[in-house]
Amino acid sequence: MAAYAEGLNILHHANVGNNQCEIDAETTPLRNPEYYQYDFNLADVAEVWRQGSVIASKLIGFDSDRSN
Repeated sequence: MAAYAEGLNILHHANVGNNQCEIDAETTPLRNPEYYQYDFNLADVAEVWRQGSVIASKLIGFDSDRSN
């Protein structure tokens, strides 16, 4: 489950090139922000991943049942 969460988090932040961030001493500006402008529909991605294998789909289905 942690791997799914990590993957969805990476995809969620894949559009960092579209966002204007404050530049400070701790943040390096993107060299080529045009390469980081992805906009994924995470619900569709999660559905594809859920159908990827029997074991994984059971785990995701179990987790989504608990959240309702």
